[in-house]
Amino acid sequence: MSELNSLLDHNSALLERARTQVGNLAHTLKNPLTVIGNEAKGIDCEQGKVILKQTAAMANSVTLYLSQARILFVRKTDGL
Repeated sequence: MSELNSLLDHNSALLERARTQVGNLAHTLKNPLTVIGNEAKGIDCEQGKVILKQTAAMANSVTLYLSQARILFVRKTDGL
Protein backbone atom coordinates (compact mmCIF):
# COMPACT_ATOMS: atom_id res chain seq x y z
CA MET A 1 0.00 0.00 0.00
CA SER A 2 2.88 2.33 0.80
CA GLU A 3 4.32 1.82 -2.69
CA LEU A 4 0.99 2.67 -4.28
CA ASN A 5 0.72 5.87 -2.24
CA SER A 6 4.27 6.80 -3.20
CA LEU A 7 3.47 6.23 -6.87
CA LEU A 8 0.31 8.34 -6.64
CA ASP A 9 2.21 11.12 -4.86
CA HIS A 10 4.93 11.00 -7.51
CA ASN A 11 2.38 11.16 -10.35
CA SER A 12 0.60 14.05 -8.67
CA ALA A 13 3.89 15.94 -8.33
CA LEU A 14 4.69 15.31 -12.00
CA LEU A 15 1.31 16.63 -13.08
CA GLU A 16 1.71 19.73 -10.94
CA ARG A 17 5.16 20.43 -12.40
CA ALA A 18 3.81 19.95 -15.92
CA ARG A 19 0.97 22.36 -15.18
CA THR A 20 3.42 24.93 -13.85
CA GLN A 21 5.66 24.55 -16.91
CA VAL A 22 2.72 25.00 -19.30
CA GLY A 23 1.70 28.15 -17.44
CA ASN A 24 5.26 29.48 -17.54
CA LEU A 25 5.56 28.74 -21.23
CA ALA A 26 2.28 30.50 -22.00
CA HIS A 27 3.36 33.55 -19.99
CA THR A 28 6.77 33.57 -21.69
CA LEU A 29 5.14 33.54 -25.12
CA LYS A 30 2.20 35.86 -24.49
CA ASN A 31 4.17 38.84 -23.18
CA PRO A 32 6.45 39.23 -26.22
CA LEU A 33 3.50 38.65 -28.55
CA THR A 34 1.62 41.45 -26.81
CA VAL A 35 4.60 43.78 -27.15
CA ILE A 36 5.01 42.93 -30.84
CA GLY A 37 1.28 43.38 -31.43
CA ASN A 38 1.29 46.76 -29.71
CA GLU A 39 4.26 47.90 -31.78
CA ALA A 40 2.55 46.67 -34.95
CA LYS A 41 -0.45 48.90 -34.20
CA GLY A 42 1.85 51.88 -34.73
CA ILE A 43 2.94 50.72 -38.19
CA ASP A 44 0.68 52.41 -40.73
CA CYS A 45 1.07 50.07 -43.67
CA GLU A 46 0.20 46.57 -44.84
CA GLN A 47 3.15 45.02 -42.96
CA GLY A 48 1.83 46.38 -39.68
CA LYS A 49 -1.55 44.78 -40.35
CA VAL A 50 0.09 41.46 -41.24
CA ILE A 51 2.24 41.51 -38.09
CA LEU A 52 -0.77 42.38 -35.94
CA LYS A 53 -2.87 39.62 -37.51
CA GLN A 54 -0.13 37.01 -37.11
CA THR A 55 0.69 37.91 -33.51
CA ALA A 56 -3.02 37.71 -32.67
CA ALA A 57 -3.19 34.27 -34.28
CA MET A 58 -0.14 33.13 -32.31
CA ALA A 59 -1.57 34.48 -29.04
CA ASN A 60 -4.86 32.70 -29.76
CA SER A 61 -2.97 29.45 -30.34
CA VAL A 62 -1.13 29.82 -27.04
CA THR A 63 -4.44 30.45 -25.26
CA LEU A 64 -6.06 27.45 -26.96
CA TYR A 65 -3.25 25.04 -26.09
CA LEU A 66 -3.07 26.33 -22.54
CA SER A 67 -6.82 25.76 -22.15
CA GLN A 68 -6.48 22.24 -23.54
CA ALA A 69 -3.63 21.50 -21.14
CA ARG A 70 -5.72 22.74 -18.22
CA ILE A 71 -8.63 20.51 -19.27
CA LEU A 72 -6.30 17.50 -19.49
CA PHE A 73 -4.82 18.35 -16.11
CA VAL A 74 -8.28 18.47 -14.52
CA ARG A 75 -9.22 15.15 -16.11
CA LYS A 76 -6.00 13.50 -14.91
CA THR A 77 -6.32 14.79 -11.37
CA ASP A 78 -10.01 13.86 -11.17
CA GLY A 79 -9.04 10.28 -11.96
CA LEU A 80 -6.57 10.00 -9.07
